[in-house]
Amino acid sequence: MNFKATPSIRPQARVGMSLIEIIAAIALTAVVAIASVQVFNQPRLVTGQSTCELERETVQQEVQRYFHDFGAYPSREMRELVTAGYWNRIGAQQPGASTIPTCPLTSQTLQLQNGRVRCPIHGGD
Repeated sequence: MNFKATPSIRPQARVGMSLIEIIAAIALTAVVAIASVQVFNQPRLVTGQSTCELERETVQQEVQRYFHDFGAYPSREMRELVTAGYWNRIGAQQPGASTIPTCPLTSQTLQLQNGRVRCPIHGGD
């Protein structure tokens, strides 16, 4: 018996991925990346707001000391805290220079409203 091998009639196996499959994989990867960025950014924002709140509380204590000593609140920009020596932070431009109290995140000047220290961005009490 002489058997002859007959060619297979099965289709050949696929070697790669189709364009639709590649696009779907890229889209899925993008969605996962966007979700993870948002998850990792949230603690940083909360930490930043906590840092600003701590700075406001510290300045508020100095404002209360100023009020106790002088019987009046400093101006809205609180320049008197610096000139009277209640607030002494190292300035970025000149070593040893005092600066007006600012938000540690945005560097915007903290403001005094009705005896309460407020951040223009993060608010306050």
